[in-house]
Amino acid sequence: MRQILCGGGRFTEVDRILAAKERDPKADTTAWEREIDRLVYELYGLTEEGIKLV
Repeated sequence: MRQILCGGGRFTEVDRILAAKERDPKADTTAWEREIDRLVYELYGLTEEGIKLV
């Protein structure tokens, strides 16, 4: 289940990261962070080449 930030919406992934870090500051949240990156790339319509530049 994911929600994209959009006019008052929210990022479910961000909530997961915050909850995990609250429970364990050393928690590995890289998978959720990569998912957020992917959603942002998709939102802006970036190509693989554009993503490499970012």
